[in-house]
Amino acid sequence: MSKEGISVDELSPRKGSQKGLRARRLPSSGGSGNATGSARKKTAMRSAAIAKTSQAVVKVIGYTHSQKSLKRQIDYISRNGEEPLENEVGMPSGGDDIADQVVDDWGNKAEPQPSKNGKPDRISMHLMIAMPYGTDVEAFKEIAREWGEQAFGNRQYVFAVHNDKQHPHAHFLVALRDDNGKKLNPRKADLQAWRESFAEIRTEKGYPTAATRWSEHRTERPPLEATKPASWRMLE
Repeated sequence: MSKEGISVDELSPRKGSQKGLRARRLPSSGGSGNATGSARKKTAMRSAAIAKTSQAVVKVIGYTHSQKSLKRQIDYISRNGEEPLENEVGMPSGGDDIADQVVDDWGNKAEPQPSKNGKPDRISMHLMIAMPYGTDVEAFKEIAREWGEQAFGNRQYVFAVHNDKQHPHAHFLVALRDDNGKKLNPRKADLQAWRESFAEIRTEKGYPTAATRWSEHRTERPPLEATKPASWRMLE
């Protein structure tokens, strides 16, 4: 990762979150039939966590502020052109000059703009999404394509899928300015929305996934003594 990247560790999933959670049984909702869509989604996500469904992993790695750092990031995710990249319209590309290709394609979106404090503004955002161990790589590529289109459909981006670790993962580089010059300034709410859309697409593709908030993890997590199998069975 480029030294220029700004780490967003507070937005990162906690260690072990990919393994799911054990939680107390949820109390009855009281039989009300007027729950809102948001409440139903929240209840479904909590239920998935209770069932030890894996959590959606969407992590912001950092940002670039210059064409030089952008090209370094492109070379990194493409492994210097050996790993094919796909863009927002699904067009694959690669080769030694892949970084120049992407910068040329992005046009003025890849040019640094001065911010209010006089420092170079952010050009792109680097994100990573991940799947559990053993996920079919081709199936994951389809999930990554659909998620990218849903999350950043009006922006230019490129992504590459890596499968050399314990679990397949994809790196996305997203241009922060769209065709109208509108700038994306990600917040925690944006990250949660991306996690939820990633979870929905994964679930639809046969990989049940939850996207509970970390605050919900704390409130739904069982007491420490209940995490041991014997104690858990006794409480059950």
